Amino acid sequence: MADLEDAPRVFEADRRAFRQIVLNIVGNAVKFTRHGGTVTVAMRRCAGGAELKVTDTGIGIAGDQIGKLGTPFFRIEDPQQA
Repeated sequence: MADLEDAPRVFEADRRAFRQIVLNIVGNAVKFTRHGGTVTVAMRRCAGGAELKVTDTGIGIAGDQIGKLGTPFFRIEDPQQA
């Protein structure tokens, strides 16, 4: 499901980097959401730019791992495969 009604029509960003970030985030949401689950993508205007929000009914990320997101070469282990 996508909710992009209030999304900005044009904004300034590194096209390649933005595309890769969106593909990674949405791809992970789909990958870790079981059949029958939901992945929602929304974008809205906000002060000074835009906000992209991806929510899902997947397995989630352990609280102690949240602070490590964005660290180069860090990968959260899938608890279903551990």
